[in-house]
Amino acid sequence: MALDALRGIGKRRGQPAEEPTLEIGDEGGGDVISCPSCSRPILAEAPRCPGCGTRFILGVAYRKAGIFVAVGAVAGLLVGGTTMALASPGASGIGGGGGTTPGASTVPVESLPAIGVAALRQAVAIDARLSGAVPGLKSLASAKKPDAVAIAEQLRSIAADAAVGADAATRLRTWGAAADAQAQLATLYDAIRTTARDGLNARISSAAAYKSAAQRMLTVLGGLPDADASARAFGAAAGVDLPTPVPAP
Repeated sequence: MALDALRGIGKRRGQPAEEPTLEIGDEGGGDVISCPSCSRPILAEAPRCPGCGTRFILGVAYRKAGIFVAVGAVAGLLVGGTTMALASPGASGIGGGGGTTPGASTVPVESLPAIGVAALRQAVAIDARLSGAVPGLKSLASAKKPDAVAIAEQLRSIAADAAVGADAATRLRTWGAAADAQAQLATLYDAIRTTARDGLNARISSAAAYKSAAQRMLTVLGGLPDADASARAFGAAAGVDLPTPVPAP
């Protein structure tokens, strides 16, 4: 009996524990997703893919999330440097007896909050990413035999971008003058996330359901140009330099 017990311990230590079989889009909240690196079905809250080892932060691949964080940090540093330059005596004419530097923004420094400007720039960057996803989603939605897995991956990617955009829209609230643009962006990002979540609740075996989800997402993304134009118009009026908009697909 003791020998059998030792053999049992050795077996447990020497063999990896069996993992439950998961199905993407399974019922119960749609908490099973596909790893973007190896397409292995994993739990949405898993910190790492057991197949390829890809790490995740809030459901977003570690490398992708790191890119978003880096973009936000760089934007914040650039805005902070611009604000300090505008506030310096040489730029504003305070204490130096000189006038305003030719070509400088005429918007008062206090109306350009660093957090708000960084959030606005990040929002329009996210808009460009969302716009870039439209052609691929159109192709998937128009295919005679829709690829449910590919559509699911595209919906998750779009939802991840919208989540970052929603965070930027929240931070844009600190800039009272941006209320109208902020509201349009926030409404758009929320609609994108809701549409993606509803579509991903379907079973991955239902190609028709995922095709319908892709078409609904394209309808929601149809409001992207107007929301982005509103944000850019506000930025131009405030004297904020923004990236060149991506042509509508």
